Amino acid sequence: KLDPWVHTWFDDCKIRFWLLTGNFDQADRWIESSGLAVDGELNFHYDLHHINLARVLVARLGQVFDPVERDKCKQLLARLLAATDEMGWLHHKIQVLILQAMALDTIHDREGALGALHLALTMAEPARYVRTFIGEGKVLEVLLRRLAAQKAAGRYVEELLQAFAGESCRKLPEMAEPLSPREVEVMDLLITSLSVPEIAEELILSTNTVRTHIKNIYSKLGVHRRLDAINKAKELKLV
Repeated sequence: KLDPWVHTWFDDCKIRFWLLTGNFDQADRWIESSGLAVDGELNFHYDLHHINLARVLVARLGQVFDPVERDKCKQLLARLLAATDEMGWLHHKIQVLILQAMALDTIHDREGALGALHLALTMAEPARYVRTFIGEGKVLEVLLRRLAAQKAAGRYVEELLQAFAGESCRKLPEMAEPLSPREVEVMDLLITSLSVPEIAEELILSTNTVRTHIKNIYSKLGVHRRLDAINKAKELKLV
């Protein structure tokens, strides 16, 4: 069996992809199937799950403003900040502060948004986190540029903006046919050390069905071996 944290990491990757590509319906379905609640218990294995829940709630605010959704989002972010403080989870606190900045910007609290982002940057600068910021996409890039325009932009902010520019200029190979949602789930498990029967057990599928999905994945990626599929998927940022 996979460690519960690995499951949360898989979900984190998928949710980021769905939100960055505008697939909000899929993200909403994840919330419905996750059983998570804004006032649910926070613990080591599920803290990232609740950060993912917060990420979806923040994205929802950007689609249709709803005071109820706003309050749920603010409540969850406040709980996550308190939990990360109490447990000393620095990286997760930085993630929550970034989401808080994005949420505040969405509801037009510009000063609060820049304050939260500035605090996140202050905490992240010693370790020089990059992916934590650019993984949130264009919305955060705009916030960083706004912060840089209002304050003396240090070298770290400049590095992050350069990283954003590099991401937007990078040309990724395209797939003739995208992976189906089920194939994405199989691909997520192919990058682990699980055998095909173990993947089948994890997804509650027959071994033959999983082998068919793997065959289709190989065909779409233009590869013939598992390792080549993993490398190609990473190149295409599918995992």
